[in-house]
Amino acid sequence: MLYGERVRLRAPERTDIPTFVRWFNDPEVRQYLLMYLPMSQAREEQWFEEHLKARDEMMFVIEAEEGGEWLPIGTIRTIFQSISPSVYWYSPSGR
Repeated sequence: MLYGERVRLRAPERTDIPTFVRWFNDPEVRQYLLMYLPMSQAREEQWFEEHLKARDEMMFVIEAEEGGEWLPIGTIRTIFQSISPSVYWYSPSGR
């Protein structure tokens, strides 16, 4: 884990998949993405498993501390073949 003053970055876990699906299916989040179709749990699980094996990218879950608890607020995914990381944000107050 990487810690900052107000946030931390950690590796994603399979238990994060329902949160990712909820984010991808939120119209406010999806409007900034290239995808426009709803995301299913099964499809996200498949994507997650494929990207665990990827050697040319890294993904972190961004968490913010709120009331003594770390809550996911987004992800950062870096693809090392290009200099264009993808960043997805979600507000913990919007859960």
